[in-house]
Amino acid sequence: MHQVDARNPQERPVNVQGQDEQVNHAHQEERSDNMECKLEQCPLHPRIESLEKELIDHEQRIRKQEDNDTVIAKIEKDIEYIIRVLDPLVLAVQELKDRPAKRWDILVAALISGGGALVISQILG
Repeated sequence: MHQVDARNPQERPVNVQGQDEQVNHAHQEERSDNMECKLEQCPLHPRIESLEKELIDHEQRIRKQEDNDTVIAKIEKDIEYIIRVLDPLVLAVQELKDRPAKRWDILVAALISGGGALVISQILG
């Protein structure tokens, strides 16, 4: 079985699943002479570039997530502050809302007392 070596597109035998050891040995000698791989000629260069771009993308996403976490923490503090401020206001509004009912209760009680006093004065008088 033959494969094409990515560094040299000429077809040459590469040790794949038990090929002849002599061919493999000769290929390894050839390789040791050309151990220096120029970036543009490296068969892994496109994959390395792709991984570098993915790494940059992931780093940007992590930075954005950290920024979002900071913003969320600030918003949570703001919400806690708003709740602390609103609690007394809600109680004050409820108290103001109950005042007219209390006024009507006092008015009704006064009318009933006055009516009762009138009836009693008519009976006794």
